[in-house]
Amino acid sequence: MSKKILNVYVAVWCPHCRAALEFLKTRGIECAVYDIEKVPPEVERLVDEANGGEWRVPTLECGGKWVPGRAFDKRSFEESLKELGVI
Repeated sequence: MSKKILNVYVAVWCPHCRAALEFLKTRGIECAVYDIEKVPPEVERLVDEANGGEWRVPTLECGGKWVPGRAFDKRSFEESLKELGVI
């Protein structure tokens, strides 16, 4: 069985994105990071759909399951990772 990849959609200027990525790094959680301002239009549409019609970051996706973007909060971020089966 292959390991699911956590995809993280971020904006480089976003402090919540930086905090989320630092959290993942300190926990040793591997992820693929995508700058929302540089993704193809079809990927941007998926992020929009996951966020109710607009892009918010950091947005998470793993195995086809999406977690909408929101302000970084360690506890809720950790819960989201559990929901996605990452931790």
